[in-house]
Amino acid sequence: MPEGKYRGVSLSKEMIEAIEKFIEQNPEAGYHSIADFIADAIRGHFKELGYYPESLSLVKINANEMGPLLMDKDLGKTVQIYIKPGMIECGECRKSDCVHVKYALERPQVRQLLKQKQKQGWKLPDV
Repeated sequence: MPEGKYRGVSLSKEMIEAIEKFIEQNPEAGYHSIADFIADAIRGHFKELGYYPESLSLVKINANEMGPLLMDKDLGKTVQIYIKPGMIECGECRKSDCVHVKYALERPQVRQLLKQKQKQGWKLPDV
């Protein structure tokens, strides 16, 4: 497969035209492009299958004094991850082992932050 951030797929002309027609006739649905529609459809199908690839639904947008802030596309909202002495907790799920926390802990900047806090004496999980 080709390298890079994006890859293409081929769909029938009829399928593309049906998507275009839907987008045009339903602006309230919020789709701005065929790609938006298809990505949303794929995320929805994964959800139906019980498969949640974090790389498709979660995006780290920044960090604040409380910890990393994520965008969860499936929920349609931001999710705060709280890093405090002795704990890491998801503001959405109220858990320390949910998909949001796991995703945050995979980010190099978050791991670096945890190591800094551990050096300051905070009891936190090793990363």
